Amino acid sequence: MAKSDVSYVADIHCEALPKDFLPQLGMSFLKSLYKCILDINVGFGLVYEENGQVIGAAVATEDAQRFYKNLFIKRFWVIIPKIIWSLLKNPFLIKHALETILFSKIENDDLSIKAELLLLVLRRAYQRRGIGTKILKVLNEEFTQRNIKSYVVRIYDSNTGANIFYKNIGFEWQRSYMMYGRKWNLYRYMINTR
Repeated sequence: MAKSDVSYVADIHCEALPKDFLPQLGMSFLKSLYKCILDINVGFGLVYEENGQVIGAAVATEDAQRFYKNLFIKRFWVIIPKIIWSLLKNPFLIKHALETILFSKIENDDLSIKAELLLLVLRRAYQRRGIGTKILKVLNEEFTQRNIKSYVVRIYDSNTGANIFYKNIGFEWQRSYMMYGRKWNLYRYMINTR
């Protein structure tokens, strides 16, 4: 993912997951977030293009705890004002923001696998065409180059299609938990074991 892709990725994220916490913080926040991810060297992004258009993206990190720490320390003055502005416009999101901060600290302390697929999104018109599988293949190659052998992904339990997708390509369910008043599933993927 290049900086020129950031607007497309933010737009696809909002289209694919409009009710998620991050899209509710707004396009300006998402664009800043993705720009920061490219700058801090702990996260990386991939885009999938068809006919010169970005139609899908993945964002991942080799170390989720270090990722969030670096994001807020190194890009504090970029990210925090955007979050505060979004929370002032949508005060109901304050609870989600606090829950995210507390959950990240607790979950990352408990999680033995540090690498994480943070986001995999496609434009709706391109879903169920094997593109997600192609993106994951490239993601696995990138993780392998970074000497990562396994990683996790978190999915809403109610997102039946995504849960089936990850199970069908070899992700193993680890546990379920509650966040934002919704049930989530945590899956793990072992690279080069299949």
